Amino acid sequence: MVDDLFSSSHPLLPPKTEDDQLDWLRLLRSRRVGISTFYRLLAEHGTARNALEHLPDIAQSRGLAGYRAFSQKDAMRELSQGIKYG
Repeated sequence: MVDDLFSSSHPLLPPKTEDDQLDWLRLLRSRRVGISTFYRLLAEHGTARNALEHLPDIAQSRGLAGYRAFSQKDAMRELSQGIKYG
């Protein structure tokens, strides 16, 4: 069943740069973005950064006015706390 969702049999590789890690974290922690939506947005937009850029428009088209993605500042704080506490 899961194979039907993705055209490639290759697993999604984790982000390699800190900027990519922050973008993934921001996308995952954004309101109303669960794991399925995260994977769909990556498939549709290619990168988390592109998905983040389109997220407010996508939300608005679904009736969510004034939508903002999880902030970079909060993502940086969360990532540094994760590194600190292992």
